[in-house]
Amino acid sequence: MLNFLRTTWLLYRTHLVRTLRARRMWLVAFGVALAPLIAWIVAQSPRTIRGLDVLTALGFLLTINVMAPLASVIVGAAVLGEELEDRTITYLLTRPISRPAILVGRWMASATVLVALFALSAALLGSIAGQFPPPSDDKYLIPAGLTGALVGASALAVFTYSALFSTLGVFFKHPMIVGLGYAFTIEGFLANLPGKNQALTIQYYVRCFLASQHPQAWAGVEDVVPREPLDAAQSVRWLLGIALVALAVGALALRRKQYELTA
Repeated sequence: MLNFLRTTWLLYRTHLVRTLRARRMWLVAFGVALAPLIAWIVAQSPRTIRGLDVLTALGFLLTINVMAPLASVIVGAAVLGEELEDRTITYLLTRPISRPAILVGRWMASATVLVALFALSAALLGSIAGQFPPPSDDKYLIPAGLTGALVGASALAVFTYSALFSTLGVFFKHPMIVGLGYAFTIEGFLANLPGKNQALTIQYYVRCFLASQHPQAWAGVEDVVPREPLDAAQSVRWLLGIALVALAVGALALRRKQYELTA
């Protein structure tokens, strides 16, 4: 256990620095900044636009629905993918260190960066939307705590997605392709089907979390409110559980995984 904790902390520190310096993070940072940037551009329009509409539409359709899984695929696929590309994975696996710590430590670093970026983006989006001219009808005011709910949902989404996509790197040679296929084909299909199929997706639990926080504010955005939503506490437990199960499966598989790198 001590070996696991020590290795996890070491790999967390080294991969955190490496992730922040990676070129792909420029792409991720740009994508994460799109929602507040678009909100700021819309704010310059002379037309009367409600801040609540900007916050909910950009927050869900762009940040949660598109950028959270996309950024998680890009960053999560590199958790083991970098070692495979650099041909250093065999060096790590032949050292007297805990193999599961390789996945857990590097994922923790990636998740830290993603959670920080998305939380900041959602908070900035809420701040910009809150500066729009007040609507004539009080029902279109931005409820107190709505920005905080979006921050929490964004953080939970990338936390869970990144755990799943990091684990894919243990089983697949090209985890980014598999992750993109899952996020935008399988999830995109199942999350919008009626009935229990929605519960097979991460999006369902993120949407339940959002819908439990000021459901009337999300009523104007299509597909946000599930037909049979869970409450916030249940949604959080499911999302954290999915992340932990995915990491546990990946860590156990990595203990027995053999990598053969050809020239």
